[in-house]
Amino acid sequence: MIEPMVHQNEMREFSDRLRNALNEAGRDGHGMGARVAKAAGVTPKAASKWLNGEARPSHDKLLKLSRWLGVREEWLEYGRGARSPDVIVEPTLVNHGSGTNVVGPEVKVRSRRVPVKGAAQLGPNGYFEALNYPVEQGDGYLMIESRDIDAYGLKVVGNSMMPRIKHHEYVVIEPNQIYVAGDEVLVCTHDGQCMIKIFLWLRDGQYRFDSINDDFEPVYLMENEVEHIHYVGAIVKPSRHMP
Repeated sequence: MIEPMVHQNEMREFSDRLRNALNEAGRDGHGMGARVAKAAGVTPKAASKWLNGEARPSHDKLLKLSRWLGVREEWLEYGRGARSPDVIVEPTLVNHGSGTNVVGPEVKVRSRRVPVKGAAQLGPNGYFEALNYPVEQGDGYLMIESRDIDAYGLKVVGNSMMPRIKHHEYVVIEPNQIYVAGDEVLVCTHDGQCMIKIFLWLRDGQYRFDSINDDFEPVYLMENEVEHIHYVGAIVKPSRHMP
């Protein structure tokens, strides 16, 4: 009977983390279960089981919840690592000296200041206007580490992407990094529109992007409409910004 007891403990611990994240995001209180159900796309009964420590959501539901609450999925599911998604955990360099049992190529991290090139101000239909500056002539720097030599920052203005991205926080854009389904990306179209969305899929020449904020519907774009898609590498607090 040890395994069922461990499983019950894990469900209770998940419930505690979920309630904590709801409280931090200001989404607790009356109607909390209904809000959780809507965010994850499940019934209120299923959401109630999560909140009462009687069940845990599937991976796809966890992904939706973590993005809705602005927390890392691994923390929400297992309680591992940093709670906040803006904390960057870089891989350890592999020691290829004698006596090591670790194999694989060395992973190099480029430590640098990331220039802030502009602001992301929300516009019509969930798009924003990116106010770009030449590199080294923008709005200061973000003191973080990035493996992308072309990384740059955008300052978010307004609360349209709450609670995931807050007013006056920064997003780090890494143009050379690979993105996969479920990643947040910066999408820019040939007609000059830009937006931060969640990449879902590319099928038969058409993209689907989900919105970070539930107020906006999914966006569908044809491949020939898209100028570029860049990976969102981090969300950074204003304290990491240097003029």
